[in-house]
Amino acid sequence: MTPQPAPAEDAAARRARVDREDIAAFVTSGFACTGQAEYYAERGEQAVSIAFLHDYVRGNHRRLYALCLAAGLNDFSRAMIVHGLLAAGSPDDAAARAAEGELIAAALAELPPPRVYKLFRRLRASRINNRRARATVRTWLAGRDLAFDALKYRSGLKAATRHTHLAPPGEIGRILYRAAADRRGEAPFDNPLLETWRQAHYDKRKIFDLPMTVAEGLAAHHGMKRKQFLEGIEQRMTRRERERIEASARAAGAELERLDLARMDLTRLVLFGLSRPPEERPDFAAPMAAAAARIAARLPRLGSIAAVVDRSRSTRGSREKRDRPLAVGLAVEQALRAAAARHGDRYSAHWTTPPLSEDHVPLGVAPFGQTDLARPLIVALAGRPDAVFIISDGYENVGPGSADEVVRVARSRLGATAPVIHLNPVFDPETYSPRALGPHITTVGVRTADDLPLALRLARFVDGADDLAAFTAWLDARARRMIDRWREKRADR
Repeated sequence: MTPQPAPAEDAAARRARVDREDIAAFVTSGFACTGQAEYYAERGEQAVSIAFLHDYVRGNHRRLYALCLAAGLNDFSRAMIVHGLLAAGSPDDAAARAAEGELIAAALAELPPPRVYKLFRRLRASRINNRRARATVRTWLAGRDLAFDALKYRSGLKAATRHTHLAPPGEIGRILYRAAADRRGEAPFDNPLLETWRQAHYDKRKIFDLPMTVAEGLAAHHGMKRKQFLEGIEQRMTRRERERIEASARAAGAELERLDLARMDLTRLVLFGLSRPPEERPDFAAPMAAAAARIAARLPRLGSIAAVVDRSRSTRGSREKRDRPLAVGLAVEQALRAAAARHGDRYSAHWTTPPLSEDHVPLGVAPFGQTDLARPLIVALAGRPDAVFIISDGYENVGPGSADEVVRVARSRLGATAPVIHLNPVFDPETYSPRALGPHITTVGVRTADDLPLALRLARFVDGADDLAAFTAWLDARARRMIDRWREKRADR
């Protein structure tokens, strides 16, 4: 008999499929895209593509666009969503307006302050100064220590208050708008932090009572040696500042406490480890194992796992994101290994170019060769795993499309049933999403290995196991929890 053609989609089914694909592309991009240059794409290409994607989704799916603030997207994407919502004005419906406003406030409360101030400067550059934007800035600033921000984020705070016509409290205004050429004759401040800052202009001992980023400029003003400054300010450093100055501290000969690797997340550990000389790499083994175990504890049991890891030249990343794709791949590989070990399940790792030995995994692996995913994928599927993960930027330059063909043949002729999930840390401006490998492989974006639990949940939506209604319900629940956390913190203040 001649096979009958599949029934054509009716209009409603086609609309539902397109809507699901729109949101899936947007959410996966929200994990991977950072607006920075990648190996295959410049910053300008990224900016044009992601701006179009945000405009399209906001215009056609505004409620879902706002709910994505609670989807776990990266900081760049969440700040861009807030900017888009404020630029578009408020919804007409009062309930929707109130709900969206709380979502915006809750999302801003979870963003790092530098990211928020960068957003406020962007609002000013875009000349967005509607009533809602002013209320958003006012609400966020109400939860901040403005004396601290006036010192550490002076330009950002000044730009925000001027743009939204907010009058800063008296002493804060003195910091923002008065010349700082000579502090000797200036009247003392009532605020202890501001007074310490004033005194530090003529008493260098006071420098070490200030936040590091504020103290750095004053140390230079006093001509203080870098070694002396770093050793004196160490106790005032934040964890991220301590990580950031590690290399410069060594170069200056400063004797600081050993960096606490146990507090770093897995992807940052791998990135930092890749930057260190080979003789230091054994120090990373235990902290990496502990970080991988923390991620594994948040994952469901996956059964036997096979991982295909891309270590081709393009995983070197760009000048702005050096080694980032490689680090994400190595970190995810370690987390999957820990997930299998947690339940005593089989695990195997397969590489586009195999490392010399297991001793070189992960910190001894460097970008090398081309992206040949089909060969290691064949070996991975031959082991009959319960789940296969491919960690790659998706630029398959050895037999383009061959990885998807391998999966198609394995399922149609060999009876393979394992889900194949492609985790992609790189945004492709040409496709407006992380580059997919083909229709038989589910592609989701990732930012770090800690995104694995969210990536598994998102994969169900991308491959159609969950429809748009189920995904919206999941987003609604996450949004309610995020708003509740914000309300609790606001009540505590």
